Amino acid sequence: MHNIFLGELRHHWRDLWKIGRSGGQKGANSALHTPQEQETQLRRIRTAMENRVENTLASMRKDYLSGVARFNRVIGHTSGNPTRREYAVVLLEWVDANGIHKLELPPPMAEATQQYRLPYDEPPKPTRFAPSSQDLLQIQEDISATIVPSWLEKVPSTFGTAKGGKLKADHWRTACTVNAVITLVRRWGTANSDPEELEALKNYIHLVVAADFASRRSMTPVRAAAYEHHMEAYLRGLIRIYHHTLVPNHHLALHLRRFLDAFGPVHGWWTYPFERYNGLLQRLKTNFKAAEMATTFMRYWYIGTALRWLIRTVLWPSIEEYDVMVKSFERAFSDTVRGTRVTDILASNGADLDKADFMYDRHEESALTADVYQMLLEHVNAFRTPAPFLSAHSPANDGKARLHPAGQFVSSIHQKGIRFATRAKGLRDSFILFRSDDGMVRAGQISQIFYHHRIEENCTITQPYLIVDAYSDLAPVDIPNDPYRRFPELDTCLYYDRFEQQPQLIPAHGVVAHFAAFKYIPDGMNERCIVARSLDRVSELSFQIVWY
Repeated sequence: MHNIFLGELRHHWRDLWKIGRSGGQKGANSALHTPQEQETQLRRIRTAMENRVENTLASMRKDYLSGVARFNRVIGHTSGNPTRREYAVVLLEWVDANGIHKLELPPPMAEATQQYRLPYDEPPKPTRFAPSSQDLLQIQEDISATIVPSWLEKVPSTFGTAKGGKLKADHWRTACTVNAVITLVRRWGTANSDPEELEALKNYIHLVVAADFASRRSMTPVRAAAYEHHMEAYLRGLIRIYHHTLVPNHHLALHLRRFLDAFGPVHGWWTYPFERYNGLLQRLKTNFKAAEMATTFMRYWYIGTALRWLIRTVLWPSIEEYDVMVKSFERAFSDTVRGTRVTDILASNGADLDKADFMYDRHEESALTADVYQMLLEHVNAFRTPAPFLSAHSPANDGKARLHPAGQFVSSIHQKGIRFATRAKGLRDSFILFRSDDGMVRAGQISQIFYHHRIEENCTITQPYLIVDAYSDLAPVDIPNDPYRRFPELDTCLYYDRFEQQPQLIPAHGVVAHFAAFKYIPDGMNERCIVARSLDRVSELSFQIVWY
């Protein structure tokens, strides 16, 4: 899948849009500076000139040095390209001749930019249909404000700049298919967007949807065909919109459908595990005893596996010391158990939530509230037609089975390696899509989790349930203002950022997936909404809603 995550997604940002890449568009690899940061840079130049520190001056960004030099007529426009050192030398010579009191600092720009320029400079020609500096700044702000589950590695908020460093394929996947989608759709996909922006967005969405279909945890001929359709539409768009020359990775991407049809989901045959072990072997200290390397590797591999299993399966007491221990372990080894590559593999194995190995303790029980108990009674009896349970509070005395009115509350449960938690104990893991009683998929937040213990037909059943606060659906008048509904295959939509009055009780198997959450006030609406960006890798479209 490196061909998709690095060869396609990264290529689109770095080579087509020139984001986060040295060379190409001028200033493309420079940090994005707000007007306040621009003023700070200009004052640093003045301080370095006043103190006559050539090395410090030569370390400044060239666009600021050029601006100060040209604003004070130290140097004019030239066909050459002076280095930072040359700018530093001529600026210090000018100060020696004229004095620092004659130096005038140019004003900062009115907007954030990666390339500082003077008020009378011509603005650079933008890359055709690419994110602007303001778009990139908004993406970075949205990355910090977006809540993603703990199994999804957060993208650095410096994404798209030199400070962002080298991103892994997993980071590119999240940045391009989650964070960028949340920002670009709400900026380019509204009724007020330019036609060029909307055209570029539609083309980019084809790539995102193709990457999603290719990396699903289950594969069908229909999904494989959908991948090919969107990838071909994306490549045709590159030629039509950008006049872009296709590269070998684009050609290879068109052959992927044959492998999806022949071998099924990619997590069964991709190379992530081998690449990870290559990295481990390269970092393994041999101490000049190469013959013992295999034994050492296997020994510590089993030690690590046993330790991770112990930490994640034992129900540790709710004591501060244990909480610190578990959190410290997860912090230290988060990379080994986090990321889409791990969850994609675990999802094809592992036990279901309802069959989790949980030891029910009657001494830890708490009484269920009247509302929760009534919802539980209705849910259990819906699947128990021969002899439904009576309420434990019923005055009848006919010897019929009563449903136990208590449960053991917990802070989290796991499904196939993925943690679902209450918002009080794990905010990032509390935003979920769930299937309600009417079969519709809704977005909500986990308020409480409890296990219920009962006996049915001589069988002991211990089953986890979630109390979920469901987000309110948009009113019909506001649906046209949801830009995400323009693209149904993104499986993303808006809800009002408020809960319905009545919480819902769902069994653990009613959980569909986590979603990435981002809150803002959309254009044309007077109420804050929450974006529910589905992270489901298994199901068909989660949101059964009317698209327009």
